[in-house]
Amino acid sequence: MLKKIYSIIAIALYSFSVLNAIDTTSEDVAKIIKTYRKSLPSITKKMPENITPEQCIIRFLKRFHPTPNTLEGDEVLALNISSILAQGNGLTFLLPANPCKSRNTERKVLGLNPDLGEVLEIITLKYICDSIAELCHQPVKCVLVSDGVAFGDILRISEDEVHDYVRKVRHLIRAQDADNVVTLMMLGDFPWHSVF
Repeated sequence: MLKKIYSIIAIALYSFSVLNAIDTTSEDVAKIIKTYRKSLPSITKKMPENITPEQCIIRFLKRFHPTPNTLEGDEVLALNISSILAQGNGLTFLLPANPCKSRNTERKVLGLNPDLGEVLEIITLKYICDSIAELCHQPVKCVLVSDGVAFGDILRISEDEVHDYVRKVRHLIRAQDADNVVTLMMLGDFPWHSVF
């Protein structure tokens, strides 16, 4: 399943780069996105009937990892998820992500602005959150924390470029109607005092 998702992402990104070189219509991009959405795995498909919700969540999340069998700590994670769900406040995933766009436009990215890669990222995160929320009957959110400003000088990317990129990704989050579950914060804006 994961290989299928990666293949569709690769085809989508390649298609997007080819389409960028010619006149791309919104219908072309919409078809790519629709195909990608259809490829996303179900949270309950192929799960044993006697599985707990937290075990189901862990197995579901592993479907998005390139080497799911190498991950350890399922028991501890299951206990943490169970404890959090017992409080009834839902789950919040915290992910370091979207620091800035690579400057390597020859091999890594199409340009310095967010592109179809970020769109597919947002679609995937929203899908994961919505699927888990449906399973648990509790709200599920994903907070992305951008640390681009912390090491932008090493990559020779200015703070203005990082802030501009983050602003554009936030716009994509709203455009994908994911702002109810996906949030992008700058590292300096993260409320550390409320976490620790």
